[in-house]
Amino acid sequence: MPKLPSSYTVEAFLDNNRNRIWRIEWFGEVDLSPQVPSELTIEVVLVPLWKTEIDPQTINKKSAYQYSARRVVRVGVGLLPCLHIGTVWRGGHQLDTPSYTLRPFDELFVTPETSRITDAYRN
Repeated sequence: MPKLPSSYTVEAFLDNNRNRIWRIEWFGEVDLSPQVPSELTIEVVLVPLWKTEIDPQTINKKSAYQYSARRVVRVGVGLLPCLHIGTVWRGGHQLDTPSYTLRPFDELFVTPETSRITDAYRN
């Protein structure tokens, strides 16, 4: 999977030249930067793939990821427009987004007879 031509390096995503592929799993706490107290940072949860290459058949399976090696890094909130849950990274660079599996809902019918709208604030 090639890196994107316009890819930049996110230093917090570097992994000591281990050449692992990491997926952004989630975002966590927003806090002030310890280095620059006037700037905000956000936690980014990264999970590595077991394999060194992306397999489109297994990319969506939990078994494809080594959750025991999960790590949380902090980045400036200014990077948020560039970071998306599900994107994959290697060596601090975003890789081309894998084709995630699409599942058609052939027999899904949403009609007034099969569904209802509920007020979330109603007791």
